[in-house]
Amino acid sequence: MKFALFIVTSTLLISCAKEKTPDPYAGDYDCQVQKKEVVAGSAAVYTNYTEVLTVTKQNQDYDVMGFRIHEDSVVHGKTFNFGAGSNGMSVRFEPDSIYVLKRVGSLGTWDEYEYKGRRTGL
Repeated sequence: MKFALFIVTSTLLISCAKEKTPDPYAGDYDCQVQKKEVVAGSAAVYTNYTEVLTVTKQNQDYDVMGFRIHEDSVVHGKTFNFGAGSNGMSVRFEPDSIYVLKRVGSLGTWDEYEYKGRRTGL
């Protein structure tokens, strides 16, 4: 009887101790960001900085900067486009990286943000 209790307890402990498989896309990405400010009639101004970009998963959707991508659609190397013209964004996942190009503005004046990041905590 003690042996059976030992087997059951051991099995429960081992099964509970298994690590959860990390999500392939959700998480933090350490990004190098290049911001390009464009104003019609003048030269573009570039600024470089680093930023942590967080991708979350809600139900079956990944959220990237407020834009959602269904988990069944995500494929390494596939580019997702949202919006158009001077107000849009494109997102591409690679095995341990993310690439985002985001444009915000209006006709003749806009900011463009190019994110290139590696996933952290893997």
